[in-house]
Amino acid sequence: MGVATLRPASGPPAETEPLIYPEIGVGRLVQVKPFPDGRSNIVLEYVQTAHLVREMTTDKPFRLVSAEGHSVVRDGIERPINELRSLLIQLGMLSPVIGDELAVLVELSDHELMDDLAVRLLRDDVERRRYTVMERLSDRGNTLVEQLAISLASMSSVVGDA
Repeated sequence: MGVATLRPASGPPAETEPLIYPEIGVGRLVQVKPFPDGRSNIVLEYVQTAHLVREMTTDKPFRLVSAEGHSVVRDGIERPINELRSLLIQLGMLSPVIGDELAVLVELSDHELMDDLAVRLLRDDVERRRYTVMERLSDRGNTLVEQLAISLASMSSVVGDA
């Protein structure tokens, strides 16, 4: 199942369906709980990101698209992961209030850590979409290192005169 993000409206509501961003999340149905009124509560597990090729006409109550999957190069992410864990430890020393939460983050698997930090650090839709279509995991990791370092620097107090 694909999950698309609607583009923000740039004017008055059109009579056509809203446009969607070309990046689409693809997930596998993990759990489905149907309700008596015909709705369903579903849980998806991430599979990959895809790029919209074209929308197709359909008489279904949902949109149907053709999309191509993005292949992700699972290159060495050891260095960015180590840097992320080190920055998290430094952040915990600056802010003991969030130390317990950071201790949990540091223990996550590499991919879980990157996914969690991406949600926390990349607040802008454009940044998140740019991140999800990066073809190299090391590029994703380096992006997160840069964002976390900026957050850490903004929390640090200046020592001495410049």
